[in-house]
Amino acid sequence: MTQSNASRRHSLSEGAVPSDPFSAAIRAVVASEIDRLRDELAEIVSARPAKKLLDTNELGLLLATTPATVRKLIGEGLPHVTLGAVRRYDPDAVVAWLSAREQSK
Repeated sequence: MTQSNASRRHSLSEGAVPSDPFSAAIRAVVASEIDRLRDELAEIVSARPAKKLLDTNELGLLLATTPATVRKLIGEGLPHVTLGAVRRYDPDAVVAWLSAREQSK
């Protein structure tokens, strides 16, 4: 008697792992590929210097304006990243946004 597809899916979703040689080979290949990708990603991340994101006050100083103006520009599309309750700004993205904004006028 064979298991129905629904029953087989249910047993697999509960953490049961098929024990046939084909499944074991697939798991080994997938595990090997995950390890390779993890190593490749770690190499890429370590080779690239971390980019400093600015807070609202730092961006205001860079742009020679006030933090209030920076917050106003957010409403106009100023690119930013929200980390928790804090906004951070990529200086390169801000410069590109300001340049594009000037060209569109």
